[in-house]
Amino acid sequence: MEDLLECTKCGNEVDQILALSCEHNLCLQCSAKLYYKLQCQTLVCEICSSQTLLDPSAIEVLQDMYKLQSSRMSTANLKSSRQQVQYQASTHSKASQIHLNTQQGLTVTCQQHASEEALLYCYTCETPCFCMECYLQGLHKNHEVKNVQKSYSIIRTTKADQFYQKVKSSQDQLLQDQCKFAAKKKELVEINTSTKMQIQSNFQELYKALQLKESELIQVADDTMCEKLKEIDAEVQKIQAQMDKLNDVLSDIESYFPDHPDQSQSIMAFNYIALNNRKIDQLTRTILTERNTWGASLQLQYQLDPQSIIQQIEDIRSTKLKIMSLRALETVEPTINEKKLYERARDDRTKRLFQFQTPLQSLVQDENKENNQSFTLNNGEQTQLSEFQRKFQEAKRTLSQRQKLN
Repeated sequence: MEDLLECTKCGNEVDQILALSCEHNLCLQCSAKLYYKLQCQTLVCEICSSQTLLDPSAIEVLQDMYKLQSSRMSTANLKSSRQQVQYQASTHSKASQIHLNTQQGLTVTCQQHASEEALLYCYTCETPCFCMECYLQGLHKNHEVKNVQKSYSIIRTTKADQFYQKVKSSQDQLLQDQCKFAAKKKELVEINTSTKMQIQSNFQELYKALQLKESELIQVADDTMCEKLKEIDAEVQKIQAQMDKLNDVLSDIESYFPDHPDQSQSIMAFNYIALNNRKIDQLTRTILTERNTWGASLQLQYQLDPQSIIQQIEDIRSTKLKIMSLRALETVEPTINEKKLYERARDDRTKRLFQFQTPLQSLVQDENKENNQSFTLNNGEQTQLSEFQRKFQEAKRTLSQRQKLN
């Protein structure tokens, strides 16, 4: 179970917070309200007045949270407006009440018998409301049949509330997933920025010789990040599409299940249950299945390998002898000469290789000075190079499998 964090402003315990530079924590709801109140990229802490600069990904999360809050407030205002209209209607004159009742008292007829009024609902088969004629014909014999007007409160407190809770729960879970994807985007950007800074700092020593390779590695890092960000954006769009569907269902529920319905509205509510019961269950099950897929994607598909980044930086520092032939993360197996040059550079035994001679020329001269002694590797060096080769082969197999799947 995840540890809950307390919002400094509202005191609520939540699992997603915005950490300000002053070390005060705000929940996403309070952060969104404060952001739209100030309308700028810098948040001012209401407790200590310190300022915190928001990055673009954090602003996206706060904007989405504010939109969701606005949607909920609109729904609450709609219900309040209905109650106010009902209260005002009760104070009108008797003639106005008669006129209102005449408009609301529409008769809903049976689907099987157009001339008969639909009055009954079958809790056993959950078909649309029907008339007394259908019941007398035995179409719902031994079923649980009740009058819609009298039993409306039952279905209002069972089915409608169940639908609302299912949809509301799915909506909250999708919002959490959306925040996690936004956090993953921020993490990818930070890792990419850190990687580029390390690459640039290590290339300063041999800047003239490394200029071309520096640009290449930075481009590889940017391309990798952009590819993953596009994939995450596609997943976020899927989440938004499901959110839109859930919002539509919530809107229908508000529309079909008023607090004080007349008979026609009650029938329409029962009919809505009959026609949308399976659809809503299928929608929530589909969202649950997709959420399981998103969880695996967050842990695997969108995860960068920190060890590969460390290995790349180490290669840049130690493989100066072969700098113009450096490979990116998906490099092939090193050659024998590259292994020899790598080991000699690591031991810092051939400083002349970093000057004007090519690595191969320097290696030949050094070998002549050593009276043609053979170049050998000790057990530790051999183990390190074997691990180096193994990681390359695993990377190649992984890329090959992804290409086949795509």
